[in-house]
Amino acid sequence: MVGALPLPDNEPTDKYIYEILVSTGDKNTAMTDSQVSFMLSGERSDTGTRTFGKSSKQRPIFRRGALDTFVMTTSA
Repeated sequence: MVGALPLPDNEPTDKYIYEILVSTGDKNTAMTDSQVSFMLSGERSDTGTRTFGKSSKQRPIFRRGALDTFVMTTSA
Protein backbone atom coordinates (compact mmCIF):
# COMPACT_ATOMS: atom_id res chain seq x y z
CA MET A 1 0.00 0.00 0.00
CA VAL A 2 1.37 3.41 -0.94
CA GLY A 3 1.12 6.60 1.10
CA ALA A 4 1.17 7.51 4.76
CA LEU A 5 -1.84 7.27 7.05
CA PRO A 6 -2.55 10.30 9.25
CA LEU A 7 -3.16 9.57 12.93
CA PRO A 8 -6.87 9.92 13.76
CA ASP A 9 -6.24 12.60 16.41
CA ASN A 10 -4.05 14.94 14.31
CA GLU A 11 -5.20 18.56 14.47
CA PRO A 12 -5.04 20.92 11.45
CA THR A 13 -3.58 23.66 13.68
CA ASP A 14 -0.61 21.51 14.81
CA LYS A 15 2.80 23.01 14.00
CA TYR A 16 5.09 19.98 13.78
CA ILE A 17 4.83 16.94 11.50
CA TYR A 18 6.50 13.57 12.07
CA GLU A 19 6.68 10.51 9.84
CA ILE A 20 6.55 7.22 11.77
CA LEU A 21 7.49 3.91 10.15
CA VAL A 22 6.46 0.62 11.77
CA SER A 23 7.94 -2.64 10.53
CA THR A 24 6.08 -5.86 11.36
CA GLY A 25 8.06 -9.11 11.49
CA ASP A 26 7.74 -11.90 8.96
CA LYS A 27 6.96 -14.89 11.22
CA ASN A 28 3.58 -16.57 10.66
CA THR A 29 2.10 -15.02 13.81
CA ALA A 30 3.61 -11.54 13.27
CA MET A 31 0.53 -9.36 12.89
CA THR A 32 -2.16 -7.77 15.03
CA ASP A 33 -5.71 -6.51 14.76
CA SER A 34 -5.32 -4.75 18.12
CA GLN A 35 -5.40 -1.00 18.51
CA VAL A 36 -1.74 0.03 18.91
CA SER A 37 -0.83 3.08 21.00
CA PHE A 38 2.47 4.83 21.75
CA MET A 39 3.96 7.90 23.43
CA LEU A 40 6.76 10.01 21.94
CA SER A 41 8.91 11.62 24.66
CA GLY A 42 11.43 14.43 24.46
CA GLU A 43 13.50 16.48 26.92
CA ARG A 44 10.73 19.00 27.58
CA SER A 45 7.47 17.15 27.05
CA ASP A 46 5.72 14.16 25.52
CA THR A 47 2.83 13.61 23.14
CA GLY A 48 0.61 11.80 25.61
CA THR A 49 -0.88 8.52 24.44
CA ARG A 50 -1.42 8.48 20.68
CA THR A 51 -3.09 5.75 18.60
CA PHE A 52 -2.26 4.55 15.09
CA GLY A 53 -5.89 3.91 14.18
CA LYS A 54 -7.58 0.74 13.01
CA SER A 55 -6.96 -1.63 10.15
CA SER A 56 -9.58 -1.86 7.41
CA LYS A 57 -10.14 -4.01 4.34
CA GLN A 58 -9.19 -1.02 2.18
CA ARG A 59 -6.07 -0.29 4.24
CA PRO A 60 -4.79 -3.17 6.40
CA ILE A 61 -2.07 -2.24 8.90
CA PHE A 62 0.35 -4.26 11.04
CA ARG A 63 0.28 -7.26 8.67
CA ARG A 64 3.08 -9.83 8.51
CA GLY A 65 6.19 -8.49 6.75
CA ALA A 66 4.66 -5.04 6.19
CA LEU A 67 6.16 -1.57 6.56
CA ASP A 68 3.41 0.88 7.56
CA THR A 69 3.92 4.64 7.40
CA PHE A 70 2.00 7.14 9.52
CA VAL A 71 1.95 10.94 9.84
CA MET A 72 1.69 12.42 13.33
CA THR A 73 1.25 16.12 14.04
CA THR A 74 1.89 17.92 17.33
CA SER A 75 1.51 21.45 18.63
CA ALA A 76 4.86 21.52 20.46
